Amino acid sequence: MTDASITPAGELSSVARPTRSSQNRFWRRLRSERKALLGLIMVALLALLANFGPLLAPYDPGADDFDLFSPPSLDHPFGTDSFGRDILSRMAAGAQVSFTVGISVAVLSMVVGVTLGLIAGYFGGWLDSLIMRFMDLLWAFPEIILAVGMVAVFGAGIRNIIIAVAIAYIDDFARIVRAEVLRLRQEEYAVAARS
Repeated sequence: MTDASITPAGELSSVARPTRSSQNRFWRRLRSERKALLGLIMVALLALLANFGPLLAPYDPGADDFDLFSPPSLDHPFGTDSFGRDILSRMAAGAQVSFTVGISVAVLSMVVGVTLGLIAGYFGGWLDSLIMRFMDLLWAFPEIILAVGMVAVFGAGIRNIIIAVAIAYIDDFARIVRAEVLRLRQEEYAVAARS
């Protein structure tokens, strides 16, 4: 009979717990990349400004005032512009619109692109060819130029901008998902399930 050694519970928990370095690897790497850290801080500040802008800047961003070009003060922390509008309030309103457009474009282009990629990869045949030729057409133009052209045709407005930019970025998602579906269709378990 062999002797089995028993490890006390205290020692086992210290062995099973991940090391401190593996838990903080992301933050250490981020701190070493100064530009990435600066970008993260700026995006976080803009996100806070977009979410809590009305609390920080209670003025109407479009309201004119006779206090033109006033320097920063307690009433207007960033001062006022040539029409007397509060600059901090205008920055908060702009940040809200920017985050709304950015998140909406990402979600819309992802949902439509993933759906088209799944359909093209799964069904194949003429449907795959049709969808991928449409993606080639989108891919032939630079995204921003395509979006500006669509906004010029459909008209200005936040909704039209979101739709135009989302259409311009659909092909990125569709191509990646289609390639993955085609790869998975060739796996042994998928071939065995179909036969």
